[in-house]
Amino acid sequence: MNRRASSLVWVLWVWAILGTGLVRGADSGSPDVNQLIERMVARAQEGLSDTNGLQHTWRRVTVIEDLDSRGKVEKRRTKEHVVVGRGSVQEATLVKVNDQALPERELDRERKREGENQSKYAQRGGRRGQLELDEKMIRRFQYQWLSNDWVDGRWTHVLAFTPLPEADSGKIADRVIGNLGGRIWVDAEVYEVARIDAQLTKKISVGGFLAELNRLGFLIERRPLPGGAWVNTRLDSFAAGRKLFDRFSGRMEVVQEGFAVMSEAASGATTTVSTVGER
Repeated sequence: MNRRASSLVWVLWVWAILGTGLVRGADSGSPDVNQLIERMVARAQEGLSDTNGLQHTWRRVTVIEDLDSRGKVEKRRTKEHVVVGRGSVQEATLVKVNDQALPERELDRERKREGENQSKYAQRGGRRGQLELDEKMIRRFQYQWLSNDWVDGRWTHVLAFTPLPEADSGKIADRVIGNLGGRIWVDAEVYEVARIDAQLTKKISVGGFLAELNRLGFLIERRPLPGGAWVNTRLDSFAAGRKLFDRFSGRMEVVQEGFAVMSEAASGATTTVSTVGER
């Protein structure tokens, strides 16, 4: 697969997925969807910093696979980061590439490349490379209540979401996100998103004939940490399209596990927590 074509899909993925982050008990009928959405909005406004002062650390493993026309893996790349986070603020340090602990000089080179890519994407998107589940994001879609469901031992409402009519306006990232549809599971106690299953509802053209994103789908799972903050624990995604005359397709998997509360001791020791299990 052409390197430039391959890079395009990861740009679109970064903007469409990363960042990427409803009522009590079972009801005897369909709840008021508008009220559920307002509760989601209220939670989004307060939830990004809801950690009760706790700081966490965890392990993030990213696997990216380029696929050929028959769906077989052409190239596979892995990266492992150690992440330190407080609410929506996260700092990730690269520690392994392709399952190997590289010499510090090579790791520094990879970290510099990551920083340059993040700055480039932030300039293009104007949102510092992150897409947060804020009020603006929530109100970009239409919702329909479907059912109740259990997710990891917690009661949720399952909603279908579809794009609003103005989905084709704005920058590339806005057009991609605005044309997503699927289902969303919302926690019945705190109104946080516990799971998202989404797909692109139509092809997205980039620069007329220059490029086209034909398929994009992803499944995100999220869980609560001690202190109240919710984090993504798993992302499975797939994308396919064209750049000029080159076709591309690929998969990306991101797993975050080994969550621990960081000790306040100067030694930097951590105490492992079991609220979010490893997968």
